[in-house]
Amino acid sequence: MAGNAVDRWLTTNRAGYLVGALLVGAAVLGNLEYRTIPADDISLDALPSQIGEWSTDSEEVLMQPDGSYKTLSRTYVTEDGREAFVVVQATRTRLGSLRDWSLAAMAGGWTGTEETVWHDPAAPMDARIERLVNKSSVRIALTWYTSSASQSASLKKAEMFGARDRLLGGKKPWASLYIVAASGDEQADRATVEQLATGLAPSLREMMNDQS
Repeated sequence: MAGNAVDRWLTTNRAGYLVGALLVGAAVLGNLEYRTIPADDISLDALPSQIGEWSTDSEEVLMQPDGSYKTLSRTYVTEDGREAFVVVQATRTRLGSLRDWSLAAMAGGWTGTEETVWHDPAAPMDARIERLVNKSSVRIALTWYTSSASQSASLKKAEMFGARDRLLGGKKPWASLYIVAASGDEQADRATVEQLATGLAPSLREMMNDQS
């Protein structure tokens, strides 16, 4: 009888214990989020400099002063004068260190008029492609967030995956990839961001996997 009573008590309170454990884990994770783990040893400049007909024309690598994230800004060009701009950020500390590129575009005066999630099984990746308008200017932008274990087209989902991965013991860094093309030919610009993303995504994910 006593054993049955204990079994019933454990069954009744199992859910409560599970919720409590998750809350404790979240609290511990929240405390760890305030600790900056420098990202200076992530070699973003080692990402492919040549992708098909696109080659690197200029680049800049910067570290945030507090070490929370590292940024690569790179311009790709073709021999016929086409140009595309790529930004990659990487962080070991928290996904909040990475930029929400949609909000950044809005702050710069750009308005999204179309948005799709593009799936590339070759990379593999699910990336967000947006048509952005600022007065008479139009550009096509692609956004992607990745770790070695998870990937997302939005920062919000990436943060959720990142919290899940860390609670399960994952300690890999995350990176964001942002590609912009604005030649005036929207169909060609979409093809450009897709081509560059396909060329960069596998290397970027592998780079996140190599980090401890």
